[in-house]
Amino acid sequence: MAGAGWICRNSRGSTIMAMAAPIGITTTLVAETWALLLAVRMATTRGWNHLCFETNSSALESLIKNGDNKAPWIIRHMIKDINQHLQQIPEYTPTNIYREGYQAADGLAHYTIDEQLQIGGGTNTFI
Repeated sequence: MAGAGWICRNSRGSTIMAMAAPIGITTTLVAETWALLLAVRMATTRGWNHLCFETNSSALESLIKNGDNKAPWIIRHMIKDINQHLQQIPEYTPTNIYREGYQAADGLAHYTIDEQLQIGGGTNTFI
């Protein structure tokens, strides 16, 4: 089982919003891509203009920078959607961070997996 989680913080490091969603059985790259897609959708919906996206997946960062042509077929449409949303954000910076710096979002993803297994449902968990 896999989950996608993301956290939005302001420039002072305070949490503004967080989200986690169970996404079933999949690969790490697919889960990371889902998390970024959910985050950029929320960013454009909210009209946030200055963002730094952090991921511990250098593969995902490379796919975002180089376009969806080189993406595995299973995430190609998500990469395209991410890039379309990023075009609506005036200033953004994708950053690759070490896994240790990604523990909070990773914890959210694991939390939603645990909750899904306990209740046997497939609903989104918003925190």
